[in-house]
Amino acid sequence: MKIVSLNIRHGGGTRIRNILNYLEKYDSEIIVVTEYRNNKNGDLLNSYFQERGYSFAKYDGEEKENTACIYSKHKFDNISRLENNKNIVGIEINNIEIYGVYFPQKDEKKITYQKLKELIDDNTETLIIGDFNTGISEYDTSNNSKFYCESEFKELSQNILRDSYRHKHGLEREYTWKSNSGNEFRIDHCLVSENILDKVNTSYEHSTRNEISDHSAMIVELDIRDDFILK
Repeated sequence: MKIVSLNIRHGGGTRIRNILNYLEKYDSEIIVVTEYRNNKNGDLLNSYFQERGYSFAKYDGEEKENTACIYSKHKFDNISRLENNKNIVGIEINNIEIYGVYFPQKDEKKITYQKLKELIDDNTETLIIGDFNTGISEYDTSNNSKFYCESEFKELSQNILRDSYRHKHGLEREYTWKSNSGNEFRIDHCLVSENILDKVNTSYEHSTRNEISDHSAMIVELDIRDDFILK
């Protein structure tokens, strides 16, 4: 299974057609869009992918509110215990739980980390994919600057789940966003449960940081059992 995740930057703006063309070219089974907004661009994304056989799950936020949306070619159940959380969208496909996330800024992230900890079940195959706006300063920044809620990210990505990129690439440095001052950060992540860690490969596509977005796209490949697919 291939999953593509992309922060589309403030709902996509005038770049929305280029974003659609980029996302469609992968023919992914699941697409996670962050900085999704419930506006005309959001409606365009939804109708575009529905016409191509996807269903979607989203948070019904305000027009200028950055959230997440998941598109899936597989039948899914919405994860009801999310209780309408604006920073997390969750679907379940044949007992695998997939969360699309867009984390808020600064210390506001703490609430989202706490909610994710409550959601994760040790016995469930889990993937959390999206823009965390956080990383680990020693490895995920070009200048070793500190992240807000770095300790919470460490706990989630090292003790509860695992960072699938680090599992395959070790301490290799690769960045997914650049600040106006020129510093670079890896803030887009795929965290997975231990029981599927060896089945997940995560990589980044940096060409999107030219005209499509200010973030790199994240490509997640999941080597799953044949009976996973729901017809």
